Amino acid sequence: MRRELIPAFRECTQALRRMDTEWAVGGAEAMAAHGYARETMDVDIFIGDDARDELLATLEQRHLPVITVLENVHYAITPNPKNDDVRVDLLFPSDEPEVSGIWKPTDLVIADERVPVLRMEFIVASKLLTDPGSERGRKDAGDLAELQRRGLVDGPRVLDVLNDCPGKGRAKQRLMELVAGPERSVAPSTRRPKRTR
Repeated sequence: MRRELIPAFRECTQALRRMDTEWAVGGAEAMAAHGYARETMDVDIFIGDDARDELLATLEQRHLPVITVLENVHYAITPNPKNDDVRVDLLFPSDEPEVSGIWKPTDLVIADERVPVLRMEFIVASKLLTDPGSERGRKDAGDLAELQRRGLVDGPRVLDVLNDCPGKGRAKQRLMELVAGPERSVAPSTRRPKRTR
């Protein structure tokens, strides 16, 4: 995590711990906690909708610079007003898989703090549901390939998550392609048998 985000991240996690709500870290920081680190400029925290007003009021009292990205859904804390790409994103999801993901997190360490983190099957499902032709979808496709290469994609668990998601048909197909790997395109009849001695 970028050093300048740690104070704002800790303010958020401390405030959320005092509230009776469900929440979990997602995005690149969650992937890093699971074992796949890549460069990122932000931290994503997914939070139950019931905590939105209380959390925003608490952060305002602590004089944290919260901006509205999308009313009721996405807010951000930007410690450096000259660079709003470096931020803590506060996301209040209304769709699957994030809604279920915040109810079933795992505790992992981020910035030397044990916090609830989205489980990998929810992260993978979310990436499979993005439009693969979009800029975000192409970035997610790279993440998915790397997660699979590292053995972090559990196909059956991801499929269980996708079964609760709308628009899952194409995502399920993408999952099958991901876990099957490049060998899938080779028809069994064209493979040469291994020689045995």
